[in-house]
Amino acid sequence: MRLRELQEGAIARAGGSQEAREISIDKVASGRWATSRTAIYAALNGTRLASMNTLCAMVSAWHPQGEKGIPEWQKLRRDVEEQLITLRSGTPATATNVVVVPSVEPVRLPDEEALAELRNRLSDGLARTRLNKTELAVRAGLGRTTVAEAFGAGRPVPSAATVAAISRVLGLEATDLLDLQRRAVG
Repeated sequence: MRLRELQEGAIARAGGSQEAREISIDKVASGRWATSRTAIYAALNGTRLASMNTLCAMVSAWHPQGEKGIPEWQKLRRDVEEQLITLRSGTPATATNVVVVPSVEPVRLPDEEALAELRNRLSDGLARTRLNKTELAVRAGLGRTTVAEAFGAGRPVPSAATVAAISRVLGLEATDLLDLQRRAVG
């Protein structure tokens, strides 16, 4: 809802059709942040939590202060992600089970060692359960692409919510995996 308001405010501030085209979803998706039109529409419709890159693309294009508005929106996203993890786990939020996701900026490089270890543990868990990635996606309530990217070399670091959902299905200890995810993010 707030992302829609952000977009509508930007459209209202646009001085004419040329300025409005510069902040269109097509332009935002093709900008310097790695995102897609589909990801932007899903975030605007509330069907998917925006990735950090998608969020940064939208905020930098639509926020009155441009990229200066990103930290505020990253904090909002982290808060929502924490609430979702708490809801999925079915336990109340406590200091021991709330995931704090650090701010991610596009210039940061992931800790490749932690990311490799995270992916190895997820792969071992997947092999033990004898599920395929499609079955895992269904049981975890995630998209197939999200699951494939969580395991894929050269792909971005999976979100904390993705790691938590996969670890739940695979019967893995989420705390250690979420620590690796935080280290991988940087």
